Parts: sequence; C-alpha cells; structure tokens
Amino acid sequence: MSEIYSMKHCLKYPYFTLDLAATEPFTWSGARTYSYRRIWLRRALFTFGAINLVYQNIGMLIYLFMPHE
Repeated sequence: MSEIYSMKHCLKYPYFTLDLAATEPFTWSGARTYSYRRIWLRRALFTFGAINLVYQNIGMLIYLFMPHE
C-alpha cells in the first residue's frame, strides 16, 4: 500500500480551486517559468457571475429601502 506521491498529486485540489476562481498560481522571482493555461470561457463565466451578483445585490438593496405599506 505504499504509493509515491509527487508534487503534482499534492497540488491537484489547489489547482482545481484556481481553475474555479479563474486565477493563476503565485509565482516568485527566480522560479522556473510555468505557463498556466487560461481558459477564456471560464474567465467569461466568472465575469458574468460576478456582474450578476452585483446586480442582484443592488436589486436587493433597492427592494429593502423601498417604502412598504
């Protein structure tokens, strides 16, 4: 039951979260160059979702401050 884990195995879930947030991993100066794939569709969906959240929050605030009987 002994398995050898590499850094790639340990970074599976952090890279998944970076993909969900459409961000790139931190790189420091002097490190080997690493090209992280950018998927334009994910970035577009993230931007659409962020704009939608702002729109929904503004609508909720307008409804909150409207005079009710």
